[in-house]
Amino acid sequence: MYEHQTKSVKLVNNEDMLTEGTEGVTYVTLRVGSRNIDSKILITPDMTGLIIGVDWLRKQEHFVWDFDNHRIKFSDGG
Repeated sequence: MYEHQTKSVKLVNNEDMLTEGTEGVTYVTLRVGSRNIDSKILITPDMTGLIIGVDWLRKQEHFVWDFDNHRIKFSDGG
């Protein structure tokens, strides 16, 4: 993990979720289909899952999210 200035993030229900202090971020490559996406991941003791933020989604440009089938399709077909 690396030092990061973000100490908390605002959740949809307007509550704050704390990150792991000054070492609350790690950098990983997420693989979506055949696409590799370098990503900054904030670490929190409050959960074990992954939340994809709006900022990450915006960086991916155009895509279609198929919630029923748990899939994302990018404009390049990936």
